[in-house]
Amino acid sequence: MQGVGEARTLPQLRADVLADLLTARSDPDRGRSTPGGTRAHIIATIPARTLQGISEEPGEILGYGQIDPKAARLLAAQAATWTRMWVDPFTGAPLAVGRTRYTPTAAMRRQLGARDMTCRFPGCDKPAGATEADHTNAWANGGETSVANLALLCREHHRLKSEGYWRPRQIGPPPADALTPDCRQVAVAKAPPIGSRDQDSRTPEHPHGTIEWTSPTGRRYITYPEGDPPPPF
Repeated sequence: MQGVGEARTLPQLRADVLADLLTARSDPDRGRSTPGGTRAHIIATIPARTLQGISEEPGEILGYGQIDPKAARLLAAQAATWTRMWVDPFTGAPLAVGRTRYTPTAAMRRQLGARDMTCRFPGCDKPAGATEADHTNAWANGGETSVANLALLCREHHRLKSEGYWRPRQIGPPPADALTPDCRQVAVAKAPPIGSRDQDSRTPEHPHGTIEWTSPTGRRYITYPEGDPPPPF
């Protein structure tokens, strides 16, 4: 397009070509439309109360920022797909997507990494980057994709759990969205070191993400998440 008589600069030409590709506008110099056009995918997070019209809390477009409630409701009305997601009302951190999808979102995976730090199997210290997000209550058995039912396990210990040799159970309180302010302080309190066989698995001191493991011989172990609360990803 940089021919004789073309006054536009190279950056201007690139911007115009991009706009033409997005809108599939016709090319007057060639007498035909540009090929196909590009379909944009907009991911918007919108509070349920805003969609119902009983709240004016803004929505948010991924990679852009906040949008006003009217624009959020308009986008929702034109949405091709829906995914229900529960978030922490205090921090906005994603907590669950129910059974709408098996794989946790990237934000949930980052939150698990901040919460667990390492493989959650007793005595294992493999870092979060070398682990997989595992459903404590298996997806096949009705387990949901939520941070209350997910934990990081390295591949070896993930296999041991999946084959039924070791049985985990999350015994901490639910995430912060279901807690009173007092219980929330307990949930993020500094966790004690790895527990022992005789520790009471129902004591309220267990923070969110505490897992009780039962070995093949019936011995119980308790592993705790990182003591500090995860940041609001």
